[in-house]
Amino acid sequence: MPGAIVQFLRYNSPTIMQHNTSFIAIWNALRGKLYAALTLLISLRIFFVFFNYQSILGEYWRHETSVLPWYGWISAVAFAGVGFYLQRSYKQSSAGFRDRLLLFLLANYLLLALFNNQINERSYFYLLLDGRMQLTDWTAFLIMDLFFQAPFLFWGLVWFADHLLLLWFLPFIFVDFHVNNFAVTFYLASAGGGLWGFNFGQNKSSRHWYVFWGGSYAILLATFVNKPLISVASLIASVVMLSVVWLTGFWFIRHCEAENTAQAKAVSWFVPVISFGVLHQTLAFVPLARNLFDFWFVMVSLHFVFYAIVAVIALLVIPACFGLLQRRLLLPSFYLCLSVCIGFYFVDAVLAGKSGLRLNYDALSWVAGLESFRSIMLTSLEVVRWWQFLIMVAFFAGMYFLLEKRARLVMTQGKSLIGPTVFALFLISQISYVGVRALTQNSYLLTDPLKLLLATLPIDDVKNVSYDELIAGFAKLGINFSRDKSAGKESVDKKNLILIMIESTADQYVSLFGHPEETWPQLAKYKDRMEIFPAFFSNFPESSNADFAVMSGVYPPPYLLLRQNPNVPVQTMVEVLRSQNYDCQMFFSGMIGDTGLSSFYRPRGFSRLYDTHSLSGQKPDDGWLWGTKEYVTVDYINRALDEKVQTQSKQPF
Repeated sequence: MPGAIVQFLRYNSPTIMQHNTSFIAIWNALRGKLYAALTLLISLRIFFVFFNYQSILGEYWRHETSVLPWYGWISAVAFAGVGFYLQRSYKQSSAGFRDRLLLFLLANYLLLALFNNQINERSYFYLLLDGRMQLTDWTAFLIMDLFFQAPFLFWGLVWFADHLLLLWFLPFIFVDFHVNNFAVTFYLASAGGGLWGFNFGQNKSSRHWYVFWGGSYAILLATFVNKPLISVASLIASVVMLSVVWLTGFWFIRHCEAENTAQAKAVSWFVPVISFGVLHQTLAFVPLARNLFDFWFVMVSLHFVFYAIVAVIALLVIPACFGLLQRRLLLPSFYLCLSVCIGFYFVDAVLAGKSGLRLNYDALSWVAGLESFRSIMLTSLEVVRWWQFLIMVAFFAGMYFLLEKRARLVMTQGKSLIGPTVFALFLISQISYVGVRALTQNSYLLTDPLKLLLATLPIDDVKNVSYDELIAGFAKLGINFSRDKSAGKESVDKKNLILIMIESTADQYVSLFGHPEETWPQLAKYKDRMEIFPAFFSNFPESSNADFAVMSGVYPPPYLLLRQNPNVPVQTMVEVLRSQNYDCQMFFSGMIGDTGLSSFYRPRGFSRLYDTHSLSGQKPDDGWLWGTKEYVTVDYINRALDEKVQTQSKQPF
């Protein structure tokens, strides 16, 4: 019957067959180009992350956490699948390979037993490095934990003695996970990639995936050397754990390749799952190391490149429509669409890095509203110099044509454009994307510009209220406003202003409000010149929303506003002062990228904006877990004030 239908279409509907042939021809003509375009767009998104690295990092110091009752069990189910295939492979392998597999699992189990135990949410190993535990104490605690603390080392040895590899995942149930939602996503995504590679890895090992993960984590740790953000003991613990865990796994992967059997290479796909699962556990109780791990996984999972696929689909559909109408329009329309798409992604990356703005509909409307090509060009050149722009155009154009050339070569040889490692990473990115969307709040800076553009399009019918209508509405409620004719006029003698905001300080602990211990002796000197408000309350129990309220005078909503949308169209105190010729500077002891503050503050008129990343000349002991120590920041402020005095600047600040 299907054959009869094909014959009917062949003889009675030549137009249908012709279009089918055209579609195949268009696909063959664009397949390599689409591969190159997708790779280039993904590279641009990675370039964006690298360009805005410090701004994004802060958000993962304060990510959404919660205790999920099913967390340990869903992770165990993912690892149980890994354990099942390990057990089956163990029985089917040679005696030598079985010994090495058992040795690899045993080494990771011992690492869990040695480095995962903790006191007051600090691991033994970290306390040892930090000088708060003696080596004899460590060994005594470990002997006690041999039987009575997770992961119950003695009973684990019994499992391995009986060759019950299936039970390898049980420590991941017994161990206190120090729960956060990113861990759920990591375990599911890594196990998913491993299970896919085991069954469909095409007789390839996981070495490239493993090197990519280990190398990227090493680079991340290297960026924190001599930085005050993370303590020396935490950094050393992270480096030691990564080295021991990663080298153990790499040794076993090389043995899987030396075994040179499909079964051994398939087993190698579980090495990243096991090794980095152990790494996550052993760093769970090292201060900020867990946060670093989460940030690292967000980066290497590449979930933020998801919408690049949407752009590539558009690059297929739009030129295909032109190609069906006129074959000669296929390639010109493709390259035109590609140029627009790459330019869009590139401008968004540079704009966010330079000003904190994103290339959404509002930003494009503002550019269009300039109504002058010269103004647009001059505005663009304020962000990126012309020679920088030409260098980037040449670089990305060269990269694209090299990728396209490679794609043609691979297709000529009859090979697949996407290898098993790339596909495993693609699968991990998709699971990570779903997990981040379902369980956590994604960083605004990681949101794809195409998604931002689509989300800000004015597709709903919203009526803007005029100023007069707004005043009339208030009048109906009994609220009357008077227009002060003197408002906005510059005063002859402008005062210099210093605004100090302090986090987590209740009046019951402040001597100015009656606390018996003198907590603010310097401030108390000016008590007779003060107005003291004893009933002043923060209107939100989180820094970014409270900062937003202070700076804008607008009451914040009951959720983390700036993390979801930092482009709130409100005027801030800084912009008002800047309009009155004030020089505005901000010194922030924490991370300005935390919960969207960076994107809110950067374009708001500060001449200088410093945080723990950008305060230069800091010594390693100038920092603590959440940024720069307060007295160090005060020293920087004093230097800025001295600079004002020395330059005899008459501009108010």
